[in-house]
Amino acid sequence: MGSAARKAVRDAVREFRLLERCVADIKGLLSVSGALEVGDDEDLIVDDLRLWDDREGTVAAGVSYEEGDFS
Repeated sequence: MGSAARKAVRDAVREFRLLERCVADIKGLLSVSGALEVGDDEDLIVDDLRLWDDREGTVAAGVSYEEGDFS
C-alpha cells in the first residue's frame, strides 16, 4: 500500500507539474513588485541575508554560531 501511494503521488506531481507551479508562485510572492516574471530572478538577489535568532534577533547568515572548542 505505501509503495503504491508513493508512486501515485510521484506521478501526480509530475503530471500536474506541481513543482514548477510552486516555484512560480513562490517567486511571485517573494518579488518586490508582486509582478515578477517566472524567468526573471533579478528581484530575488539579496545583498544582506540575515537569520532569526530567538535570543539575539537578526544575525548575519553564513556564520557558525556554535559554541565550543572544535580543535
